Amino acid sequence: MLPRGGGSTSGYFAWRNRPPSVRALRHAWLINRIRAVHLASQRTYGFRRVHVELRLDRGLVVGYRAVEMMMRRAGIRGLPGSRRPRRRCRHRSRDLVNRDFARSLLNQWVTDVERHEALTNGAMVKGHRCHSVAAG
Repeated sequence: MLPRGGGSTSGYFAWRNRPPSVRALRHAWLINRIRAVHLASQRTYGFRRVHVELRLDRGLVVGYRAVEMMMRRAGIRGLPGSRRPRRRCRHRSRDLVNRDFARSLLNQWVTDVERHEALTNGAMVKGHRCHSVAAG
């Protein structure tokens, strides 16, 4: 039976009997490595952590998108999200310099910068080059 895409019978049987390509062999080999890392993490690691484990600990050259694709095709999934509660900043710093950001008019800029060296000097240094700045 020919595939729906059409083609010759001899082409179909040549495709079916062809040995696996180098890419297919590498993907099968990588999927085995991915499974080993995933099982070593008690099935918790997702593709990002598996990728880091493969790159840093095992020294394999593989992209994270390839790891994501192979994990998806093999049906390997990590646990979603973090189980640890996120810490929120409960306190705010006290205002030690008595800044007042209240504005009296609409479209009025309010800031705590009183003076900037780039405005008083004729040039501002960025890196190792001098860029001239309009003094105001």
